[in-house]
Amino acid sequence: MIIKNEKKALEKLVFINYYKLKEALFPFFFENKYIENIRFEDIVFRFYEDRNLRLYKRDMRILKQIGFKDIENIKNLKI
Repeated sequence: MIIKNEKKALEKLVFINYYKLKEALFPFFFENKYIENIRFEDIVFRFYEDRNLRLYKRDMRILKQIGFKDIENIKNLKI
């Protein structure tokens, strides 16, 4: 794994759950080993991308449950 800034990587690891970070590594795993030259930044980016997608899906489920049917109301809502 390529780590450009070790101090910054350690700061990120303080806030990211190990198991969630390991999930973000899954696409880089091929034929029982990890692809070479993986950048730490790519893994962290993938982690946050996945997290944001999960939060977005959760918010949409909540909005659906409380009955927001008009798209304009959803656009103007501050979440």
